[in-house]
Amino acid sequence: DRELNFEENCDAVGKKGQQRLYCLRKLASFHVDRTIMSTFYCSFTESVSSFP
Repeated sequence: DRELNFEENCDAVGKKGQQRLYCLRKLASFHVDRTIMSTFYCSFTESVSSFP
């Protein structure tokens, strides 16, 4: 497809990642346990960047 452009997709993935990292930073500011933060990262943040 000649119209295939990944710029919009990359922007959307970047925005989602930033939003989830913000949530992770907020959890850290509330001194949430590291295992919970790790679970949050693996479930919500990492899935955005590793989903094809």
